[in-house]
Amino acid sequence: MRFVDAAEIRKVLTFPLLIDAIEAAHRRPRIAVLDGSLGSEREFYLARSAVDRGR
Repeated sequence: MRFVDAAEIRKVLTFPLLIDAIEAAHRRPRIAVLDGSLGSEREFYLARSAVDRGR
């Protein structure tokens, strides 16, 4: 496993690059989220899954 420290991240990731990536992510179609549940009134479990098709 490779450890990447803050200094190395700052060399590669600039704010303009980060903003462009966030804007591009918000323009993508919404991700389909599916919820499943199991349990009773006392104990309840929720399983959430998401699929980002085309990636």
